[in-house]
Amino acid sequence: MPLQPAPPQPRTPFNVEVEPDRDRVILIPEGELDLATVDRLGAAIDGLVDAGFETLVLDLRRLTFMDSTGLCLILRQSRRSDVDIHLIDGVGVVARLFDVCGVRDRLTFTNPRALRRRG
Repeated sequence: MPLQPAPPQPRTPFNVEVEPDRDRVILIPEGELDLATVDRLGAAIDGLVDAGFETLVLDLRRLTFMDSTGLCLILRQSRRSDVDIHLIDGVGVVARLFDVCGVRDRLTFTNPRALRRRG
């Protein structure tokens, strides 16, 4: 009996939640960060920097997938002089991407317990 291809998995809708937290903003992208969605996260970051926020935290724990375009966006944004970007590491393939590409030491990762969210 020949192997059957796995049925396509439904795509998780992409969303970016924004949570102001005192003098910084926490961005929580959810779903798949890839070529189809990377511009939405980039626009959210640009809009917050334009609004005057100097510290952004990207919480990657709700991402189910990230490709090289998402990684390039994060690397490019982390080199900006007008914003300080901190990352909360993702899980699974998202966390592994930083290691496989050898860029983890170029980024600032923070402990999620360091966040004091209002709520």
